[in-house]
Amino acid sequence: MREEPVFLDHDQVARLAEACGRYGLLVRFLAYTGLRWGEASALRVSRRDLLRRRVTVAVAFAEVGGELVEGTPKNHQRRLVPIPRFLVDELAAHVAGKRRDALVFTAPNGGPLRNTNFRSWVFAPAAVSVGR
Repeated sequence: MREEPVFLDHDQVARLAEACGRYGLLVRFLAYTGLRWGEASALRVSRRDLLRRRVTVAVAFAEVGGELVEGTPKNHQRRLVPIPRFLVDELAAHVAGKRRDALVFTAPNGGPLRNTNFRSWVFAPAAVSVGR
């Protein structure tokens, strides 16, 4: 049986993001853009347009047999996704100095984020700490 999805209000998102430390921006970005994990983790600096406040979703990561594979998004369609104005400055600072082909959000070693690792090491402990 699948659990019902949980929707957070603005204050809950803020507390969860704060509890995620250096990944707070990622948590807010996911919450307010609606990108899937694989799409956000595969997002490259060149795919964001901060002047127009949007990102182009064209690729996504998936874990297949323990390997990270880059492919098309779930719907196999490229799409433009708006970025809320309140995230633009923080996102700009976050990518400052990164190459255009660099990932926007990375693991501590600079490589791609893996959902299983992130959930275990960052997200689940943060969620517990804020009572979720």
